[in-house]
Amino acid sequence: MTGGGGEVPDASSWSLDLRGAQPAAVAHVRRWASRMLRGASDECLADLLLVATEILANAYDHGNGPQQVRLSCDRAVRRVRIEVDDRCRDHPTPGHSRLDAGRGRGMIIVAGLAEEWGVRDHPGAGGKTVWADIHVR
Repeated sequence: MTGGGGEVPDASSWSLDLRGAQPAAVAHVRRWASRMLRGASDECLADLLLVATEILANAYDHGNGPQQVRLSCDRAVRRVRIEVDDRCRDHPTPGHSRLDAGRGRGMIIVAGLAEEWGVRDHPGAGGKTVWADIHVR
């Protein structure tokens, strides 16, 4: 997990509160994630940033806006995880992308780049967490 000038810690996690943030916050999250994972390889970071963008965009488009984003890094299992909480109970599903469609490819991109991805429901509070694991090469 090197490449940006330093080592990523063996196991670390970070979170960012996004309650009330506008969609322009996606750029802020991308900068924040880049700072938190500054020792990750360029390939891992590029994949993570694209996955984060797609999950966040999905939360804005379909989840009543993101509430919180979390990153965790575990070098022992060679994985970086991104998690985004939102207030909607509906689960994202990879759409059926068409060349002429302007939308519907976000979760297809996530499924293609992530080693695994999934959804955790928040039964008491409502909403869910969408997560994706990016393999560290």
